[in-house]
Amino acid sequence: MSRSFLFAEAFTSSGPRKSGDDRSPSQEVELGEDAGGAALFNGDVGFLWIADGVSDSSKRGPFSSRVLAQDLGRAFASRIPEISGRLLNNEESAASALAASFRESVEEVFADWGNSLTPESPWRQSLLKELNPSAGEGNLLHEFSSTFSVACLQSDGRLSVAGIGDSYLVFNAAAKTQYYSMDRGQATFHLTLDDGQLAFKKFLPPIQEIAAEGVHLAILSSDGTRDVIKYLYETLNVDGAITFADYRKIRKNIGQIKPRTGDDKTLALLARFHED
Repeated sequence: MSRSFLFAEAFTSSGPRKSGDDRSPSQEVELGEDAGGAALFNGDVGFLWIADGVSDSSKRGPFSSRVLAQDLGRAFASRIPEISGRLLNNEESAASALAASFRESVEEVFADWGNSLTPESPWRQSLLKELNPSAGEGNLLHEFSSTFSVACLQSDGRLSVAGIGDSYLVFNAAAKTQYYSMDRGQATFHLTLDDGQLAFKKFLPPIQEIAAEGVHLAILSSDGTRDVIKYLYETLNVDGAITFADYRKIRKNIGQIKPRTGDDKTLALLARFHED
């Protein structure tokens, strides 16, 4: 009896440190705005997620675009057992379940960040002292943004992807390699001061959704891997199902490509193999 099984890997590399915040030159400059991961559930469903915090943005107290990217990934990862259960029980389509979990992950992080500004929070007074009072009430104080994309591949070959922002997707379906450059935009939290109260406001562009069937290999990456993704799209020659030998060759080729950008790089792969 023939069956399919899944295999996933994720790789990340930090680029050089970015310039500091001119308004606070002494603050530590963060390294590594990318975040990503891969997970398998019960051998039947695999997941990838990629988030890329915007470099030229604020860092205030515990908040930054880098932390936002990490928090989005953790919020999504915590939902994987629930998503998988709904899919395996055929409660809804993979595309609907993935898009719903995407939105729920953003809402969870938004609520957690908002709870950090309650009157009893130790961060509230610290932030009020740290922020520039000349910004004035009702004005934008600071902004934190991140791209965010997630993918789901089932053992029957169904692929679903939901995302916002500048990231890349390559997959082979029906023996044809397909490439997507995800729409630009970010999940953005604005830290504002209104009537003496600190609060976050959320801005979320429309979520791009992609679905395909008969997929054997899916690659999701941040924009720093542009050269790698271009090479894979142009050279990936997998006629239908892939073998471990095919996969090892792909992995070797990835390691041999020298990128021309110094940006952070995160790339995640999800493959489906057959065995008799």
